[in-house]
Amino acid sequence: MTTQQKPLKPLPTPSRENKPFWDGLKQHEFRLQLCKACGSYRWLPKPACPNCLSEDTEWVKASGEGTLWTYSTVYRAGPAFADDIPFITAIVELKEKPLKCLVLSWLVNCKLEDVYVGMPVKVAFEAIPNEDITLYKFVPA
Repeated sequence: MTTQQKPLKPLPTPSRENKPFWDGLKQHEFRLQLCKACGSYRWLPKPACPNCLSEDTEWVKASGEGTLWTYSTVYRAGPAFADDIPFITAIVELKEKPLKCLVLSWLVNCKLEDVYVGMPVKVAFEAIPNEDITLYKFVPA
């Protein structure tokens, strides 16, 4: 008789473009790209600013604080996530401005009935054992 092993959760594969973000998480810093020309922040790295098209950007440490912009409760997922059900996927609007900076993540350490749009949240870090990666999730602030 063989015992089936539970599938492992997929892990991110950092690229040249987003390596500063993943390196920041290892140092417990949530980093964003900042456009030096217009001051816009963005979570997903891009070669040019979507606001002003400038290519003059830098990675900066963000506050890691924000507001729950929207969310969804997941009741069905693949086998790797079976132990996590139900879980909350969240879109968080970070404090960084002038433009809206939205981040996709999980909301953890919160009862489902306590979740609401507009809820203050902050980033939390999760080092993955035996891997050279740290993940981020959000928790109530």
